[in-house]
Amino acid sequence: MTDLTIQNQQGQLMDALEIKGAELAAVVGQIARLGGDAECAKEAAKRLSEALYWADRAIGAFDGSV
Repeated sequence: MTDLTIQNQQGQLMDALEIKGAELAAVVGQIARLGGDAECAKEAAKRLSEALYWADRAIGAFDGSV
């Protein structure tokens, strides 16, 4: 693979993570409101936030910012 191909794929991965993270956060945010367990929803939101943080740090390795 060329550097340009890799950079393109990295950019697509970062975009996908941002979009999917926002979608998941919206879904988790609706759990308690729709009658789900509020404590579990709060824990899910916390863990999602942590997962997105670690994924962002891992992606930072693409440009050496970690």
